[in-house]
Amino acid sequence: MSWNSSSFQRAKVVRVDAVVFCDGSYWKDCFVVYDENRVISFERRIFKPESALKLQGTLFPPFINAHTHLEYSEFEFSPEKFSDFFHWLKEMITFKRQLSDKKQPFKKGLNLLKSAGTVYCGNIASFEFQENNDFPVVLNFFEVIGNVEKLEKRFYSPHAPYSVSPESVLKISRFCEKEGLLFQMHIAESEEERKFLKGEENRFEKEIKKITGRLAKVPKCKDYRDYFVRNELLKENFIAVHCTNLTHDELELLVKHNVGIVMCPRSNVFLKNSF
Repeated sequence: MSWNSSSFQRAKVVRVDAVVFCDGSYWKDCFVVYDENRVISFERRIFKPESALKLQGTLFPPFINAHTHLEYSEFEFSPEKFSDFFHWLKEMITFKRQLSDKKQPFKKGLNLLKSAGTVYCGNIASFEFQENNDFPVVLNFFEVIGNVEKLEKRFYSPHAPYSVSPESVLKISRFCEKEGLLFQMHIAESEEERKFLKGEENRFEKEIKKITGRLAKVPKCKDYRDYFVRNELLKENFIAVHCTNLTHDELELLVKHNVGIVMCPRSNVFLKNSF
């Protein structure tokens, strides 16, 4: 490799047991060349290997948590506590109503991310707050439930098809495309959501509406493909979250249009929602 003189003067070298790269490949017993702010290169050999600081362990790329809710970091979340997705959803609605201090859980969530080696985070936020530091890097997606009137230039997260009106989803989709912004949405987290989309009898209307007093207008779509097309969600700046109850054809449609998909495997296993 070639270095300019300033990079060479600042460069430091450590020797590690192994380096794992983003594509899953790895090198054993190699060298990492870095300066104060970034990794410059990975090397199998260097001129004076004895000069490198030896570190025991494996170096991984930084982790990315593309979908999290930092303000709910104090919510007790375990597979033993909830019988199914709707049991969890009812508890979460109650928890959100009682949550007064959102900043402290936010900070706790940041510390959890740091301890796990997470450097980039997509956070679903219902309020404006961000810790003043560079690690982890947090992208806040402003959560929308119900209807939205005025849109500002920021990332958005219309919550889910059953909680956000189709008109608002479409409005957010068009706004974000025009402004070059990312937006994300919970999709197909429960099979009951498909019934809701089609206007069939479902547990959202039977159980959740009794608690919240409202749901989104039933879009009466044939399937999720119909919902994606109507709301102009088939584009690269959209991130579909969970997707555990989509059919193969529906998933293929998202892939075809380069839609981002975030699976949230731990959440799906804990909530027993068809993962």
